[in-house]
Amino acid sequence: LPQRGQPLSTVHTPTVSDARSVDPICTRDPVWPLHAHDLADSLAAGRPVAVLVSTPAYCQTAICGPVLDLLVAAAGTPAAEGVDLIHAEVYSNPRAVSSIAQATPAPIVTAYAMPFEPILFVADRTGTLVERHDSIFDSVQLAAALALARG
Repeated sequence: LPQRGQPLSTVHTPTVSDARSVDPICTRDPVWPLHAHDLADSLAAGRPVAVLVSTPAYCQTAICGPVLDLLVAAAGTPAAEGVDLIHAEVYSNPRAVSSIAQATPAPIVTAYAMPFEPILFVADRTGTLVERHDSIFDSVQLAAALALARG
């Protein structure tokens, strides 16, 4: 699991233009607009990034949707200016199996060896993880993390 001060590993995340075999790319209803950026592309371009890995429809803790709502609410605000905001689902195929326990983890979950979710990873222009929030955070903590990403 990536730790603060470490480089955030490059992994592709699904976007509206390339789902990368993740279906659906968002289990939130309605689907939120945080699927425009691919994490690997953002890191390669040297853009600050905040990526939330959560699954609103299948969350075991009932906080995946509310923290996603916070990230969506931050989009377009001065706090998020210049930061690529990304939501990534936990499962690649939740609707293709009879039980969520049979679902395949999404690539980011496997790449980061995630034992739980949701997790918010925030990296600066160099791709260094500057903040990580495990499970729950509030809008003040999110704004502070985004400020760290912008430098």
